[in-house]
Amino acid sequence: MRKILTALTLFLIIIVFSNANLLHAQTPEPTPTSSNSKKLEDIQKQINETRAKLSELQGQDKTLSSQIAVIDNQIKLTSLKINSIEQQISDLTLDIDTADKKIDKLEGSLDNLSKVLINRIKATYVFGTANNFQILITSDSVSDFMKRANYLRIAQAHDKRLIYDTTQAKNDYANQKDIFQDKKAQIEDLKIELESYNAQLDKDKEGKEQLLAVTKNDEVKFQELLARLRADAASINVALGNIGAKIGPVNKGDVIGGVGSSGCSTGPHLHFEVYVNASVQNGRVVGS
Repeated sequence: MRKILTALTLFLIIIVFSNANLLHAQTPEPTPTSSNSKKLEDIQKQINETRAKLSELQGQDKTLSSQIAVIDNQIKLTSLKINSIEQQISDLTLDIDTADKKIDKLEGSLDNLSKVLINRIKATYVFGTANNFQILITSDSVSDFMKRANYLRIAQAHDKRLIYDTTQAKNDYANQKDIFQDKKAQIEDLKIELESYNAQLDKDKEGKEQLLAVTKNDEVKFQELLARLRADAASINVALGNIGAKIGPVNKGDVIGGVGSSGCSTGPHLHFEVYVNASVQNGRVVGS
């Protein structure tokens, strides 16, 4: 009996100290952190600065150079938003990949720990069937008895703590896996947003090309074009306001438009628009 108890005691001691740091050494941090967050902050700072510059430019007098500057800053702003989304996608992808690898590694560690714990629980159970009197009579001395009893308490306490830590780590990483599944969904949403901004960027660049094509990068031509557009818009509003047609339901035979030359037109033509809930205010048709 003494040999059996001594062997079991030594077995428990060896397991306790040989595996005490097994879970701690193989368990990764629960929450991966992004190494690229600084890049994202820098991009956001540039976005804020570009927005402020764009707002300032839009408040200036309309000249060709100011309008080109507005378009250039709009292109820059859209490009920065694209960079921001691409960086977010990159960060999320990296986090997900890192988490998946850590979770896979943890699952292997948990399997090994489970086997160790089963063996230790069995040994503890066998050792624990002996009562204090049996341990006492098989001990060489009171000091030997106290050591054996203390070793047993240490092993049992360590087992409980290790089981708790293992279970807690497994639950934490299960939650982390759910979180990263949500991040995968975020990536899909960001891809849709990215597609929209890419389309906007193409539109901004096309608008700049059209402006330069019409004005030939000439300030005088730009001002002439701007004046012509303003005069035409004002003339159309006045013409619509004075057409003489009643505001309300339209019946067969009612006047709904007039043909003539107005504004900067080169000949008789007809402007025709449909308004809902319209009214004439200061010579202008107001409605939707």
